Amino acid sequence: DGSRVALANISGQVQVSDLDRDRPLRLAVHSAQVSCVAFAGPDRLVSASWDGTARVWELQGPDSVVPFIRGERMPDIAKAGQGLVVGTGSGEVRLCDLEGAELRRGAIDAGWCNIGVAPGGAKAVICTASGFAYTWDLQGTGGPVAIVSDSSESFWGCDFLADGRILLLC
Repeated sequence: DGSRVALANISGQVQVSDLDRDRPLRLAVHSAQVSCVAFAGPDRLVSASWDGTARVWELQGPDSVVPFIRGERMPDIAKAGQGLVVGTGSGEVRLCDLEGAELRRGAIDAGWCNIGVAPGGAKAVICTASGFAYTWDLQGTGGPVAIVSDSSESFWGCDFLADGRILLLC
């Protein structure tokens, strides 16, 4: 709703601040660099880290929910409808529910990726530092489909514009 901001840093700290207050609402810690954070509803925050975990943090309750993905670096995570799209450093993207159950997975080229989700959560765009970009119909049954391959540029960011067009940042 725009009343909170989440910040993360390379030392593994995650801080959520209410914009109307001077002090943080929550300070959480991963054991390695946090690569991204995303709000997953008004009272939940999701963080992904190079420690190989993604965590769901209850902002109004006790400590974090048990890490629901383990074992590899996760460069990006994005809220998608009632779930999450998670990118891994090993060349996979996963669609999970908010409890961590994997609903689907798809293959992309290995390496750093960035994820953007269309308004409404029906589609995702995934771009990689190695010059690939994919779209993924999150409501269908297939995996990511390449829309750009072997670009001479690295993609460092991607998202959907309000009109549904895809924005790729080189």
